[in-house]
Amino acid sequence: MIKIVRATLLFSLSIAASFLRPAQAQLAPQQVLLEGLLTQNHRGSFTSSAFAPDGSLYLLLDQGDGIRVLKTDSNGSSLAAQIHLGAAGDSGIALATDPSGNIYITGTSTSGALNGTSGVPFPAPADDSANSFVAKLDSQLNLVFLTFVGSGHTTASSIAANAHAVF
Repeated sequence: MIKIVRATLLFSLSIAASFLRPAQAQLAPQQVLLEGLLTQNHRGSFTSSAFAPDGSLYLLLDQGDGIRVLKTDSNGSSLAAQIHLGAAGDSGIALATDPSGNIYITGTSTSGALNGTSGVPFPAPADDSANSFVAKLDSQLNLVFLTFVGSGHTTASSIAANAHAVF
């Protein structure tokens, strides 16, 4: 069960502003609205997040049971979609979006349960060691492709995407 919660944090920038600007440039207290998710039994962590062009939020969740991606609505108040790939031993490390709203994920796999899709350069892990993967999901979290990077003993640490490529 995943529950969306709201928290409000008030803070003042006036002290910091007094060091950066003349005394007459005091700033008023600012209000920041934080949206958060609580996982079942408070287990798990969010390893990466990105906003979609429509304002919805994608979250990469690690609960130790595979790769989970969650999508909230544009208000951040309800869960719009989710996907679970792989099994224990598979971990999502980073997530990025492109201007069309596609999601790219990278991480590592040791479970043997994560499979590449047909037509990709490396549809299977290179060996039984940690293998990095790259996956592309559409804006509704449907898997478009998943490929391994081609060699074992690799650990991806970040990912970036633009309209023409994924890095």
